[in-house]
Amino acid sequence: VAGVSGNMLLKTGDTPAGATGSYTVTTGSAVGGLAGAISMTVGDGDTGTGSAMTLTAGASSAAAGGAVTVTAGAGATAGGAVSISAGVGVTTAGGAVTVSSGVGTATSAGAVVIQTSNSGTTGVSGNMALKTGTSTAGATGSYTVTTGSAVGGLAGAISMTVGDGDTGTGSAMTLTAG
Repeated sequence: VAGVSGNMLLKTGDTPAGATGSYTVTTGSAVGGLAGAISMTVGDGDTGTGSAMTLTAGASSAAAGGAVTVTAGAGATAGGAVSISAGVGVTTAGGAVTVSSGVGTATSAGAVVIQTSNSGTTGVSGNMALKTGTSTAGATGSYTVTTGSAVGGLAGAISMTVGDGDTGTGSAMTLTAG
């Protein structure tokens, strides 16, 4: 039978004065078992582009916009991981992953910070790898580090620094061409 299934809308009401109600989705805590999972999935289709999933924090006309925070759970052994992956492309390229800071229409744009956490009382801080994938046929992707051009000011600098240590020989910096 042609047509669409029924829509579903879960929302709090509007208010002409004051805050609106909040919206909370949570599963209960468990004793002697696993807490229930929360799963949000867009269904598959067979015509056109797959439907999107959008998570957007609220705008504010008086102060800073709302934040979006994605945090994995703490663990008694290892902490949970956060994984962001684009979709597989069967006949053309796979999907892209874009991380961008917000535009400042009257001042600076927001910063983008990618870093590992500090180590605990023992061990090392987390490693960081920025690399392109391998290729079984053809060239691999390139890797470019560049700062933007400036009009009426200095272009941003690029700085690569090996941290200081207090045991043994200082760590090296190696640049090797293919």
